[in-house]
Amino acid sequence: MDRRIVAGVAFVALAVALAACGGGGGGSKTATASPRAGASPATTGTSASGPETGSGTSTVPGLTPLPGTPGSGVPTLTSEQATLTSGIDPGIGGGDPNASPVVVSTIPPVKSKGTPVADSTEIAPAQAEAAGVTLLLDLDASTPGIQATRTVNAGDTLRVAVVITNAPAHQNGFGGVAALDFEIGYDHTKIIAPTISGGPPTARNPLLNVDALGGAAAAWDCLPAPEGDLDDPGGTNGDGKPDTGQAFLSCFTTTSNLMSGTIVLATIEFVAVAPGTVSLNFNSVDVGDALGQIFAYCGDHPANGTVVPCTGATLTVK
Repeated sequence: MDRRIVAGVAFVALAVALAACGGGGGGSKTATASPRAGASPATTGTSASGPETGSGTSTVPGLTPLPGTPGSGVPTLTSEQATLTSGIDPGIGGGDPNASPVVVSTIPPVKSKGTPVADSTEIAPAQAEAAGVTLLLDLDASTPGIQATRTVNAGDTLRVAVVITNAPAHQNGFGGVAALDFEIGYDHTKIIAPTISGGPPTARNPLLNVDALGGAAAAWDCLPAPEGDLDDPGGTNGDGKPDTGQAFLSCFTTTSNLMSGTIVLATIEFVAVAPGTVSLNFNSVDVGDALGQIFAYCGDHPANGTVVPCTGATLTVK
């Protein structure tokens, strides 16, 4: 199924839920347990020590398994989430949300310079100054401030933050961040964002920053499933071009526990696989409030909200 068809599911689902609840900001549902702040998407039976120098590998550096196994610490779906996802195309759902997460991306052989390093899984508090609502990419999510440029070595793992500034306050049923949808474009020949199949959709790659968006009480859900590249197997369709990557996330909440101001909305984990310069850009983004109204958008979207500045970043791989 084409991404353009399914990308608005978060906003559609939010609108349906609001209608069922009789208005905005008043919906509620049982909270879902969430992984620790900044937890990385998980792999099964893989090492976090990085790719083998000069050889192919299925392991992905920096991807730390979620604590426990299904039924013992891994979040499970609420009844409402299960109902929402039970009838959808398995490709859109990205595998069983209660199954062990696995990496489905192809990571090519990496000739690294020395021992590969991985960014911390901790997410620094959002610190960015801007006039009005803006979207920014920060090339080091664990370091305060916005790193719009950065240099890493092939084989390294980095975590990029998607930041919004000055999101409107949630008051009288309006405002707050209740839905978001973004697609980040990058050079797939230089860096790769591994796609995760299975496991909770809020704990994959891109990784929703649940703690900054109201925590477990906000009961966020992500649909279609997040993808490091829309052309990866088992998901929605991307542009079909192997040289370009499209990291995708689409999530929503129907509760009234909504955040505002400057927020790290999500992080994207990338593996640097080849030397060169990479531009990371917002191909599209929507952010909606408690009423499902889009208050910020940019890129490849219809003019049904407020156009805001969306600033990309430049990465150098050595």
